[in-house]
Amino acid sequence: MCTDVAARGLDIPYVSNVVHYQCPYNAEIYVHRCGRTARVGRNGDSLAILNPEDSKAFRSICLVLKKTEDSFTRFEVQFNVLDKIKPLIDQAKDLEKTIHHKNMEEKSANWMLHTAEEAELCIEEDLQHKLHSQLGEKGRKNNLLKDSRLDEFKHDDGI
Repeated sequence: MCTDVAARGLDIPYVSNVVHYQCPYNAEIYVHRCGRTARVGRNGDSLAILNPEDSKAFRSICLVLKKTEDSFTRFEVQFNVLDKIKPLIDQAKDLEKTIHHKNMEEKSANWMLHTAEEAELCIEEDLQHKLHSQLGEKGRKNNLLKDSRLDEFKHDDGI
């Protein structure tokens, strides 16, 4: 089990099963998650645990993949099994929401800083601190690097 971060770019040998504890938001995510199986011509299986709330997203995935919902094998799940895995699914959903929210904050902060820089606008110090606190560690380092380059430029040109 892993996050969608591992759904791209990793080639972990001999992964033969992927379990979707949460319905992917779109077909691209579904394909990349499933792509961790069947590497280099090997076979693999994917199991998606879906609930009624997932029907819209699942229909959308089927439409993009040009599949019918009936083309997937369905397994009936007994309710006593669901009770045992529900805490895991709830944790996975909470984690995904947190990561998604953080990613959106980072994108928004990066957009704001980049747009202000392109327009040569000064950002108030309070807003700068807020935007930098929304950036992930990598984003903060990138902006610090830009700031140090700008300081060097100012120093070299006598600004």
